[in-house]
Amino acid sequence: MKQAKADNPTSSRPFSLALKIAVIDKKGKVLTANRAWAQLLKKHNGPAICAVGVGENYLSVCRKMALSGNVYAQGIIEGMESVVSRKREEFYLEYPC
Repeated sequence: MKQAKADNPTSSRPFSLALKIAVIDKKGKVLTANRAWAQLLKKHNGPAICAVGVGENYLSVCRKMALSGNVYAQGIIEGMESVVSRKREEFYLEYPC
């Protein structure tokens, strides 16, 4: 039996992403997240700039952290707001967690 590989786009076997991904609505609410995001939330023992739970408001967490001087949080806020206001089509920011 041949084992499916993650880099094979024709594979019928699912594989998990190492990327931490969440779907967030235009108001900042986390609608859904993948397993890697949920594990990060567990690792930090609650909401952090790295992850907030489904149903929580990611932008609210970022705003609190930006007030304390977190430059990544400020970048997240600015980037997400620029997409919502259609100034940009997409936003990507990599930050340490």
